Amino acid sequence: MVLLKDTNNQDFFQLDHDQTPQSYLDRIAHENQLELNKKQFALFMDDQDPLGYIRQKFSYPKLGTLPKVDKKRIEPSNECIYLCGQSLGLMPLRTIDYMNAFMNDWATLGVYGHFTGSNPWAKCDIPCLSTMSLLVGGQIKEVALMNQLSSNLHFMMTAFYQPQSNRYKILYEEHAFPSDQYAINSQIKLHGYDPKDAKIVIKAREKRGAELSFRSIDITAQQIHDELEKIGVVIDIRDDIIRIAPVSLYNSFADIFQFLSLLKEAIIALTTVSKESSTN
Repeated sequence: MVLLKDTNNQDFFQLDHDQTPQSYLDRIAHENQLELNKKQFALFMDDQDPLGYIRQKFSYPKLGTLPKVDKKRIEPSNECIYLCGQSLGLMPLRTIDYMNAFMNDWATLGVYGHFTGSNPWAKCDIPCLSTMSLLVGGQIKEVALMNQLSSNLHFMMTAFYQPQSNRYKILYEEHAFPSDQYAINSQIKLHGYDPKDAKIVIKAREKRGAELSFRSIDITAQQIHDELEKIGVVIDIRDDIIRIAPVSLYNSFADIFQFLSLLKEAIIALTTVSKESSTN
């Protein structure tokens, strides 16, 4: 089911079953007499994006505030390129208002803030239940919001993970979040098993979603990461791999275009230095 329409009331980014994103974008570029690898195409796609306005609802760090940038190479007032998939994400602008409201209730109500005020703390999860029930496909009375991921995993596994000698293995996805792995490992050890034997890891490279991994041969991933940091690109690095994770609600086509331009610039600069060093 297609839920999103572009500015011309056409289905936005609808792919047929046998269509790739590349072929879809090629067709859109051709129909609108644009070149796929030009900035004008990225701006055109952003104009058509029915959710593009949401980007403005997040706080983007300015280049001048980032700790690793080279001050001589950036304009301090410009926004950074943020392609880090770390779970913290960017701060929604409304967060400050929400936090101030809670702090004000605490300041003016004290302990009474648990049950009175703008959003009583003891019942603060209740307004979210109807939406969460739709998300998980359950009834409102069956849904609860509680704690964070690691503690929830422990609660669940303590109740339901009851391994036996012939049934003790845990199936989980490759590259699961570190805290997932810590929780799983500790539960396995709690029952006297070895995590190396008791875990089955699923690897599905074709289903990685929007996240891309990039490995260079001539120069190290760390060199590329450090060079990009100097010019205000925030990305993730794991071992010898650069991880690029666009987020649909606050990364635009223009962001991706600018990132690719800066990545190309960084690789050329590093490769040139590497060749000069090897020559000398």
